[in-house]
Amino acid sequence: MMIRILFITIFCNLFLFSSHKVITEEEWHQSTSKIKLEKQLKHIVTVSKKPIFHLRIDLLEDVIAPLVDSPEIKAVIITDNFSKIPFLTAYKEKNEIRIELDKKGKELDVSQYFILESKIIYENTPIASVTLYIYRNKIHIPDKKDFMTPINLSREEFSYLEEKKTLKICAIPNALPYEMIDENNKHLGIFSDIRKLIEKEIHTNIAIVKTSSFTEAISYIKERKCDILTGAMKTPARVVFLNFTQPYLREPLVIATNNKKIFINSVSELFHKKVGITKGYAFFQELKNKYPNIYFVEVKDAMDGLEKTQNNQLFAYIDTLPSISYNIQNQLFTNLKISGKLEQYIEFRTASRSDEPILNSILQKAHNSISQNTKESILKKWSEVKIKQTVDYHLLQEITVLFITILILTFFWTRKLSRTNKKLEKVTIDLEVEHQKAVKYANELQSTVHELEVSNQKLKVLASTDSMTGLFNRGYFKKTSKHFFSLAKRNQTDLSVLILDIDNFKNINDTYGHHIGDEVIIALAKNIKNLHRESDLSCRFGGEEFAILLPSTTIENALLLAEKIRVETENIKILLANNEVLQFTISIGVSLIHVENENDIEDSIKRADKALYEAKKSGKNKVCVYN
Repeated sequence: MMIRILFITIFCNLFLFSSHKVITEEEWHQSTSKIKLEKQLKHIVTVSKKPIFHLRIDLLEDVIAPLVDSPEIKAVIITDNFSKIPFLTAYKEKNEIRIELDKKGKELDVSQYFILESKIIYENTPIASVTLYIYRNKIHIPDKKDFMTPINLSREEFSYLEEKKTLKICAIPNALPYEMIDENNKHLGIFSDIRKLIEKEIHTNIAIVKTSSFTEAISYIKERKCDILTGAMKTPARVVFLNFTQPYLREPLVIATNNKKIFINSVSELFHKKVGITKGYAFFQELKNKYPNIYFVEVKDAMDGLEKTQNNQLFAYIDTLPSISYNIQNQLFTNLKISGKLEQYIEFRTASRSDEPILNSILQKAHNSISQNTKESILKKWSEVKIKQTVDYHLLQEITVLFITILILTFFWTRKLSRTNKKLEKVTIDLEVEHQKAVKYANELQSTVHELEVSNQKLKVLASTDSMTGLFNRGYFKKTSKHFFSLAKRNQTDLSVLILDIDNFKNINDTYGHHIGDEVIIALAKNIKNLHRESDLSCRFGGEEFAILLPSTTIENALLLAEKIRVETENIKILLANNEVLQFTISIGVSLIHVENENDIEDSIKRADKALYEAKKSGKNKVCVYN
């Protein structure tokens, strides 16, 4: 009997010993438990400063107890730095937590434990130390395969994901092809496929947090209700609370219009028209600043913008190419088309909360592992692109209907007159002739319509531009300046005007001839075009006089531009017949338009004229501002 008891005792001890592996110092330093406990120790040091300094050790019991309750911890001891006597000793005994104040406490065999220790410093003075005693046989040692993922996460990154367990991503319910949440709460779209690839790479679940719009998604991640946004643009305002990966998707901005609108070759064709942009999009402000002459209107989403364009509430809607092409094809906007393209591109990145920067490093590694072919196949899956340009399908449809009608009439006439071969042959010939005439007439009509459109376009250009310089003429300047003035008055922005005149121009004409005078005017016009912005309005005011209207421009910036034009004009050289070189100068008058108390720009033009007169009077080749 004694032998049996001895055998059982030995067996049980062997079993217990084998089930609790005692790890080495190297394994301890590689363990995720050490990282976790170091964070908890740092927290205790932070919250203990004031209670210890004010001798209120009892306030720390609620902080220490949960730590001692963790399976790895045997004891926590806080020791006075001067007397070396413990303020507080917390330990486990028979599965109960005991906390003793101002006692030496139980002696511990340090060889049985790993030790973590940190000083508590208050106002630059060490006042105490905190020591953790950690069981050697209860430390979790992950396999290398646990954190040596295909994207090579570091030990700290792996520990972060292990502690986080689940990441949260903000998603928008109705923004296909990028993303949507269906009636079964299933996340779909390009961003969803990217999210699944990231999940696979980091071996961590990413939970969906549903939001009502992109604006709300930005608000949620700012409030830390979620950790990640899969598709976001990087802006100065957002980098305050978000970190961003490198761009993984780059898409052009395109313009959708009604089928009846012509193809948009220049963004200037959108000036003074209502153009929709989805509310909350980062590129809205950028476009508004770049194109102040466009009346931008915020819409709820792409569907809303396209519907308003279809119903002629908007002239056009601007969005990325995949967004517009997907919605036109899948929502049956049959009378809409992609009519043009902007120079801007949108770069999509994965954004993450800035207070946890290690997450951005993890996400970048995940993105680096996704091949370009994979990204392109995802994009192709969700957006098949069909761009309409100058083909007028409405006219084609009318011609087709006319052709079908003629065929039907031919069929019935043939049956009716089939009783006599002679009549049938005659009617068939007649109908064929009529059919040929109709086709010829349709072709001639289409050609005439095209010629009229071209002629009208040429007439528009001739009516609004100066034939010699290619600049706008005075009539167009006066008409368009009213729109500039209204826009500046509504937005309370600055508006300045320059009046330029060639110095001694009559002398140039008299000395070298009018053809040289014309070359001088053309050279100056070219110089003006090269130096002012696309949004500025320049014209030949008459003879050798020019005018430039500068929206959103202070008087100081107007003076800078005027001086730049004056200096560049001095460097213009006109080659004469005898290989001599003619150089000329200009004088410029500058005025600020007071939009708050004026009804048009006429008074400002008069002020600029007075300033020009002053420049001429005081020696020419000068820039003067009206005071």
